[in-house]
Amino acid sequence: MSSSIRTCAITKCENSSFALCNCCQELICIDHLKVHSDQCNAQLLPIADEVNQLLERLNEVNSTELICVKQLEEWRQAAHRLVDSFCEQKRHALLNRVHKREREKLDNCRGKLNELIRKKGGTPENIESLRNDLRLIEQNLNELKHFQLELQPLVIDSDLITIPRSNQNILQLLIPDKKIECVSPHFYLLASNDQYLLADIGATLCLLDLDLNTVKEIDFTYGSVWDMFWSSKISRFFVMTKNRILTFDIVTMSIQLCGIPCDSDSLWTRGTCSDASLYLSAISNEDSAFIHEFTLPLTSFVRTHRLPSSSNVGNSIRDIKFRSDSFIIIRGDWKPHSATCLELRSAITLDCLWSVPIDTAGRCYYMNKNNWIVVDYYKEQLLRISMDGAIVEQSKYVPGPTDVLPWNDDLLIVRTAKQINLHVLQ
Repeated sequence: MSSSIRTCAITKCENSSFALCNCCQELICIDHLKVHSDQCNAQLLPIADEVNQLLERLNEVNSTELICVKQLEEWRQAAHRLVDSFCEQKRHALLNRVHKREREKLDNCRGKLNELIRKKGGTPENIESLRNDLRLIEQNLNELKHFQLELQPLVIDSDLITIPRSNQNILQLLIPDKKIECVSPHFYLLASNDQYLLADIGATLCLLDLDLNTVKEIDFTYGSVWDMFWSSKISRFFVMTKNRILTFDIVTMSIQLCGIPCDSDSLWTRGTCSDASLYLSAISNEDSAFIHEFTLPLTSFVRTHRLPSSSNVGNSIRDIKFRSDSFIIIRGDWKPHSATCLELRSAITLDCLWSVPIDTAGRCYYMNKNNWIVVDYYKEQLLRISMDGAIVEQSKYVPGPTDVLPWNDDLLIVRTAKQINLHVLQ
């Protein structure tokens, strides 16, 4: 009976085969197996040398020599010149206005005085009149020391500088780079400004830094948070409950009521703001969706916008964001698993620019100048929507995301029912 043992696959080798070689995928003897193993291991040393060389090159990179850094510095200098020029124009206009106004008054007094001296026509009445004029001018000059301007913070659009991404599949997120455990009694929301991430955790509002460390926190005793968002106009967060609109000052760590009433037949649900206005939506008994507009910073009522009824999905506003004179709106009932659609509407006319159906969308955020990002909690996915309303990417995210927040260009914060995850985008 012939033997079942095969000889080594190497030509002219008559030794019995020992194992399947991972290098050549052939059955070879133990001697040649060692040879192949040594050959593979020998390739590791040159690779290690290449890694060391690339690390050395990286360490030698001078940031001032990079074209992109030079571009950024040139942009910074040009922006500073623009701000300096603007301030110089305002300074010149301010001084010219003050000097011109008071100089005209003084020249008028001088003219009257010279005329009286020339004619030797001074009387107690006109002398007292001149003195009164001079006292008023002196009073104005004294008050000028305490004169203050009405200044608005300089709002810089993050899209002024865009860092291109090498990975076009932005939402293919792997293990979070950082995460924290957290629970909330209701919607599991997020908000941010340039410095802090705001999260409602338990019965507190927590300010988190870029490492998801709690920097500050304050007790929140007004009930479940339905929405929260930053206003650069007033440099505070707006926090919404079902029947209250509040502001959260992160400097003084204080919460104040805005005094915006909620109708007994309505409940506040979502909000957003532009540089000049605050926009609030509410659940009402009517078969329509409404957006109520208020001025900033005084939150005086301006008007109510009524959205056209939708025949395909419910009329409630599940989320709303303002961006560049437009609203991005998620329409749909508040019932679980209800169908929704994402709409882009003019903030002036409310005309629908485009609409895209999404299974069960819950939250949306502006990502950059080309994309919106949408959360679909029940389908456990994130979606990326182009500015013309096309779904360009869908990615599974388990457990289902309740909110998502692009932060500082290269970070994506995803909240689930039990934790907050930080992903560094590539």
